[in-house]
Amino acid sequence: MSDVSETTRSDEKNTGTPPLFLLGGFILAATAGSAYFVMPDDSQQTTISSTLVIPIGPDRDGPTAETKETTTQTPVEPGVGPEDTDPSPEQIAPETARLSNLIVGSWKQNFYGERTLTVKSDGTASMTILPSGVFTLGFGPKIDLTMFWAVKDGHLDYGVSGGTPADKVKLAASTWGDHWVEKIIELTDTKLDLLSVDGSSHSIWERVPSEVDSPGE
Repeated sequence: MSDVSETTRSDEKNTGTPPLFLLGGFILAATAGSAYFVMPDDSQQTTISSTLVIPIGPDRDGPTAETKETTTQTPVEPGVGPEDTDPSPEQIAPETARLSNLIVGSWKQNFYGERTLTVKSDGTASMTILPSGVFTLGFGPKIDLTMFWAVKDGHLDYGVSGGTPADKVKLAASTWGDHWVEKIIELTDTKLDLLSVDGSSHSIWERVPSEVDSPGE
């Protein structure tokens, strides 16, 4: 009888609660890696994976690992995103100056007669129109226009400020308009190609032959 009691108490000792330090180690390991940082809402998120190893008891085959993900945030510098693709004023100014210098000079085209456009560097211009065919009946043999112009964001902004004869200038303005803003499609030493705002028509000019070798003078 005494032998059985002693054997029972011995088995209870072997199957009892694990040592206290093992339980404490489990709690410490389970809470490791749970810290996180709060960054501003407009920051960029970066995900970092960390591995948490949990101790096991003596009745397991070996250690197991659980992978947890934590999130940190990296501030994004303003003005450097892919949407910021518009050219800066520093990029626009040199191109505007180049086009403004190149457009100075005399240009010709045939449009209901012969037209000569003379562009000056001070922002003024003049145009002489020599109507042809039936247009001479309404506009007469010659119209002289005084004009203004400027290059803005790749467009030529130009219009009529006066001219002679006054009644023919008024008729021409009512027929073809007196102010235009057209996109500069091509501008070289010999060619000026302007596209209307609605994209429906091109106005193509050729530099006067005597100025081809020295444009802008």
